Amino acid sequence: MNEKTRYLVGVVTLSLRGGSPVQRPILNHAIECKLPSKEFGLYACYESHDDAICSYMQDTLHRFHTFKDISSLR
Repeated sequence: MNEKTRYLVGVVTLSLRGGSPVQRPILNHAIECKLPSKEFGLYACYESHDDAICSYMQDTLHRFHTFKDISSLR
């Protein structure tokens, strides 16, 4: 799962890095949204969760929710 997710993020990042100067902020915003969701998924797969891991998971969820709405960039 980790390897598949890593490739997916790589492909999404490479495909979204182009674009015109007008599109670039929206595409970068989409990348910033995808990375925390990948991290959260990896943390969720841990066999046990201590306070530090739960804190990391909360941070990734906060970053995801910060960047999930790209409609605000238009």
